Amino acid sequence: MHRVFGLTQKITKHLAAGLLLAGVTIPLASCVDDSYDMSKDIDMTMGIGSEGLKIKLGSTEKIMLADILETDGNLQTDSKNKYYLVEGGETSVNFTVSTVNAMLDNATLCPSYEVLKYDDIVPEELKGQPFEVEAGRVFDLDAPISAETEFDFDIDNIHEDVKWLKVIRPTAETSQLKFFLEIEQSAMDGIAFDNVEGLTIVFPEFIHLTNPKNGRLENNGKTFVLDNISNSGETAIELGEATLDNITFKGETGKTDNGKLAIEDKISMNGKISFKTMNAITMTQGSAVNIKLTVSIGNRIDQQSQICIANVTGRFDPTIEPEVEKIDISSSLPDFLQDDEVTVNVSNPTMKFCADMTQTPLSLDFKATLNAIKGGEKLAEVSLPGLGEGKAGIESLKENTFYFYQKGQPYDPEGIAENAATYRVENISDLIKKLPDYIDVDLKGKQINVKDEDYTIELGRDYAANIKYNVYVPFDFNAGLRIIYNDSVDNMNEDLQDFEADGLAVTATVHNTIPLELMATLVPIGVDGKELTGVSVSKATVASAKAEAGKSMEENAVDSELKIEIKFNNPADLKKLDRLRFNINAEAINAEGGTLYSDQYLKVNDMRLRLTGQIIGNFN
Repeated sequence: MHRVFGLTQKITKHLAAGLLLAGVTIPLASCVDDSYDMSKDIDMTMGIGSEGLKIKLGSTEKIMLADILETDGNLQTDSKNKYYLVEGGETSVNFTVSTVNAMLDNATLCPSYEVLKYDDIVPEELKGQPFEVEAGRVFDLDAPISAETEFDFDIDNIHEDVKWLKVIRPTAETSQLKFFLEIEQSAMDGIAFDNVEGLTIVFPEFIHLTNPKNGRLENNGKTFVLDNISNSGETAIELGEATLDNITFKGETGKTDNGKLAIEDKISMNGKISFKTMNAITMTQGSAVNIKLTVSIGNRIDQQSQICIANVTGRFDPTIEPEVEKIDISSSLPDFLQDDEVTVNVSNPTMKFCADMTQTPLSLDFKATLNAIKGGEKLAEVSLPGLGEGKAGIESLKENTFYFYQKGQPYDPEGIAENAATYRVENISDLIKKLPDYIDVDLKGKQINVKDEDYTIELGRDYAANIKYNVYVPFDFNAGLRIIYNDSVDNMNEDLQDFEADGLAVTATVHNTIPLELMATLVPIGVDGKELTGVSVSKATVASAKAEAGKSMEENAVDSELKIEIKFNNPADLKKLDRLRFNINAEAINAEGGTLYSDQYLKVNDMRLRLTGQIIGNFN
């Protein structure tokens, strides 16, 4: 049984769904979906003319861009409804400054002469024979006793990451200087100290003392004046202690040289000392008394004491080469940006870095090389910070935020961070003009280094700074932006298998507030899943909204007359049609570019479907 123009209302609805999707060139998410169900109310007033079946489909509601470009994953909208892409990651910057070996002399101060001897005590007429001295006799010397000796500080095992040492501070375990005074007697015994008055020890300029015990400090911690001692009666006295607060290198003396450093200087003592006999003694030719003052940190019989270092102040250059995970772009792109033909000619892509340096006492300078990679090949290379600015600075002991952007001011959907550093990079958009698989961030090859300033650090400690980064791509675009959307209407054959037609056509007026020109191409797919041959499809264009500054969205809106046609060389091919796959090409053609907002929309008015040529329904 053959029937001409025998379409049921249900079948017409399904055909309208497919053609409507094609006709407006993007999926009308606010009215239909991909399940090919047109059960919603549409004005189905029908008029049959000599050119075929005409069906008035009516008008759609506003088709919001928010319903077409749904936010998900890395496609988001900000507080002003502007679309942006975001992708990010984080890395850790770790570095250590090597330890060194430090040794300080244990000073032994002895007068260069015997302070008390046979010839000083024995009367001239009795010299040459033993001389008896009674117990309790006191010997007051006419002049103070003085002595001087070398007092050196040596450092070795200095690695290349230590450039200049200025101040060294020892640990508590190796910071206590002790002062020990003793008598040395020759050819006699029984002499002891009586009084020690005004004994003063003068240290080199590089020594700074604090916390004196049994004495006081003068001359900014470089002179130790010991408390007086009366009627001692001892041959050895622990005089007192002081804390070695720090060792300071003056001028450029702390610049490292072949892994070693040395300070050579003097330490001296001066004071009035008296002696007394603890018992009767016999002095002979050669009998003498001298004193020895030992200044030491460790064992006083050793020549040097090792200094364990708590921290140092100086300049350092550790190797910093962090491993940065690539910034994945392709795996989470929305559908409309997946096609290889997509061109993202946006005007102000922005990279945001947040560096937590709160636990790191060194400031850093850095630059970076960014490579856009697709299919293993480099699409573009961009250097940061750009515009000949050398390197960007990351300050110690604080949170740092800095942006790299292309024009105007940086884009941040959360608002530009307070006190952030900003760097203009004129070609940063090259990284995403053709969307890559990923962006490689190279920070190696001394691209990160410690800023050449003085810092106080702990040698051997592992310092770490966490850096988070985001790539923001706001949809403020220049002319040339091109995005591709692919979708389809499925399961049409159930209602078309009984019909033949020469073609299909749909017309409408489209009200567009989106600043993109939209063009669609349909691909008819048969029940076998293959593209139908012998079919021609016209292209439909929706004119772009204007993007004139200072005008409202409605003032920039543009109306377009739309028509799309499908023609079959063999009318029976309509029976084979099961799916309409459509490809939407959206392109920015306005010279001034534009911006995509989620509240922009399309509205399709006066939509009509016409089946062209002869239409045959076969219901046998």
